[in-house]
Amino acid sequence: MLGSEGRAASAGRGVYYEGMRDPLQLLTRWVRRHWRWVGPILLFLVATGFLASLQWNTMFADPDSFYHVKMALLIRDHGVVHDFPWLAFTNFPERFVDQHFLYHVALIPFVSLFPPLVGGKVATVTFAGLFAVTFYLLLRSFRVRFAFALTLLLLTINPFTFRLSLTKAPGVSLILLFAIIAALFHYRPRWVFALCFIYGWFYGGSPLALVV
Repeated sequence: MLGSEGRAASAGRGVYYEGMRDPLQLLTRWVRRHWRWVGPILLFLVATGFLASLQWNTMFADPDSFYHVKMALLIRDHGVVHDFPWLAFTNFPERFVDQHFLYHVALIPFVSLFPPLVGGKVATVTFAGLFAVTFYLLLRSFRVRFAFALTLLLLTINPFTFRLSLTKAPGVSLILLFAIIAALFHYRPRWVFALCFIYGWFYGGSPLALVV
């Protein structure tokens, strides 16, 4: 039989051990309460970490990446490129149009802050993380269940992840395409017009917006 002091000590120990579980419970409650913005941030970190592991090498999977990085440098140093005489045996010297103009502009901060080729990889990882967040927010806006898990599942599909990991405009253009879809379904005609305008300057495959 425990005396009153023993029971108090035992009770005290019980309170103490319960208190040891409180931080985890508090953290869980806090995450649930703030999941609206914790979810996108966590997803961005997971996606960029995963894509960074794929980019952790000294090569590009597609030679077009060198062109995009160089175009960003040319625009940074000389302004908008109107002539492209380096491909003499194509129609570029006569009728050159930068069909990925805004993508090249978006690359400029990355190729300026880092060595150009490294900056191209950093930009690719960053844009991939933003795409993951955009896709997740699109699913959540439609009240799709398990939106977070479905977004993670998308990143495990090898052909899609391969395209997303290329230093090219198509991966980034998906951000704008999904934003256009969201604006359409939420009846935001001004946003649709603005996003379609930007999309046209960002990616040569912008007619996809008409299909949507």
